[in-house]
Amino acid sequence: MLFFITMVDTLWQSLVIFWVPLFAYWSSTVDISSIGDLWTLAVVILVNLHLAMDVGRWNWVTHVSIWGSIIATFISVMIIDAVPTLHGYWAFFHAAGTGLFWLCLLGIVIAALLPRFTVKFIYQYYFPTDIQISREAEKIGFQRDAEDGGQIEMFPISDGSTR
Repeated sequence: MLFFITMVDTLWQSLVIFWVPLFAYWSSTVDISSIGDLWTLAVVILVNLHLAMDVGRWNWVTHVSIWGSIIATFISVMIIDAVPTLHGYWAFFHAAGTGLFWLCLLGIVIAALLPRFTVKFIYQYYFPTDIQISREAEKIGFQRDAEDGGQIEMFPISDGSTR
């Protein structure tokens, strides 16, 4: 079942990434290289945001990897489009100078991630796993002393000390 849900999610994201810029720039003079730059940036941003949604613990390496990958892609697209001998010369700079480019990029990210984010929220909020429950208990400092007739755990989840 998870396979089919993943396939439907992937198909939805592919349709959003392809059709949103195509419809937005349908009657404009923007060339395929500019739309291709938009597609490239949208894919990299989506992949990294998917990864960010599934990260359990954030540290500096995770931040550098995820956000650095997005920044590196922007820099790479700019460098490639600044080479005069390549087909898409200056395409990114023409397209990125308009508000429509950035609106499309934001719209793609929101529209593509919304179903995944919604399903993930419903699944975690209404059908949490034991691991998710334990993580939440650790976050809020769960104490069982009031509910269990005054008994206190020997090693509470939230307290890392070994008294």
